[in-house]
Amino acid sequence: MTRLAAVQAASNALNELRLDQSEPIDPFEAIEEAGLVLRFQPLKDLLGAILPGQPSGVLINSDRPASLQRYTAAHELGHWYMDQDVLSLDTDAAVLGHHHHETREFDAQVFAAHFLMPLELLHSTARRYGIKRGTPADAEQVYQAARDMHVSYEAAVRQLTNTRFITTANAAQLLKTPPATIKRHLTDGMRLPNARGDVWIVEHPHDRAEIEAFVGDAILLRLTEHPATGYRWCAEEALADATIHPFRPAPQPFDGGKAFADDAPAHRSEIIPFPATSVSSDVVTLLRDEVVQDTYQAGHTSVGGAVTRLVAYTADAPGEESIHLSQVRPVRPDAPVSRLELTTLVRGIPEVEFRRRLLAAFVRDEADADDWDY
Repeated sequence: MTRLAAVQAASNALNELRLDQSEPIDPFEAIEEAGLVLRFQPLKDLLGAILPGQPSGVLINSDRPASLQRYTAAHELGHWYMDQDVLSLDTDAAVLGHHHHETREFDAQVFAAHFLMPLELLHSTARRYGIKRGTPADAEQVYQAARDMHVSYEAAVRQLTNTRFITTANAAQLLKTPPATIKRHLTDGMRLPNARGDVWIVEHPHDRAEIEAFVGDAILLRLTEHPATGYRWCAEEALADATIHPFRPAPQPFDGGKAFADDAPAHRSEIIPFPATSVSSDVVTLLRDEVVQDTYQAGHTSVGGAVTRLVAYTADAPGEESIHLSQVRPVRPDAPVSRLELTTLVRGIPEVEFRRRLLAAFVRDEADADDWDY
């Protein structure tokens, strides 16, 4: 089979299963919709398998990262659509290796890439992060695009190359930067509780922000504050406990030396500290709350300028959580100048979501049976 035939097979599958190609594709739901039995279990040397039978099934290695499980699921679905009811036992080399054209594994790889990253989704996501044809992309742009499409960084790099968004030289350069390095840079060096988790960045939002994350991910809010105005961001549930002094501390007595040292570090006491936000639930937990960009330095032109408040949460369990923040003055916590609602939908690992779907289907079947029970 040619590359074009594998691309066409992926397009046919997307259309046949009536999947929204403007949103991230869930290959596990697609497998079930195709009438295949889906199962997860730890496997030693296999990433996944197609098991012929009545009915046929797909087996996924539950010990691997979620992004790899999703890619493997799409790979197996490709085998099903192109090879039909043929046994397929796929190792790392089969799913991730480099294969010659016109082989079953090469076809399944092409299918998986175009199934998970159809052109409509790829174009809209690339546009969101400023990835343009003919312009070299940087690692942070591609990482965030991959994260939004629910695929691995490497898979996104290769698909952007295949669709000629970026050159092979640009791709080679991008693949030299590991995702862990990108995440450290995005989080100002913050140590993540889960090295495999993704990082979701909300930059200086207004009014509302929505994030769909996965268990183990980190959510970071970058909030702008202006020290000269006295306004601070705070979690609304912490306002009742706000007992900070509303004024800056008096300066130290002048000792006769230089009044303003150019090389003196910024004094955190010049920033009115606000109590750490206390948002904590079964779904998300506060991880960090601090000023990470302090431009309020005496003797510099940035006096009275803005600073950036970094508020970070970890996604701990499936569910939905709304975090309400207010920008207030300590002396008037009841009169916020602005508010922000961050709604976070946290999804579980593939195996957990699969079990939740099974339970939901069982509940629906029981309800339907009760409706017919006279």
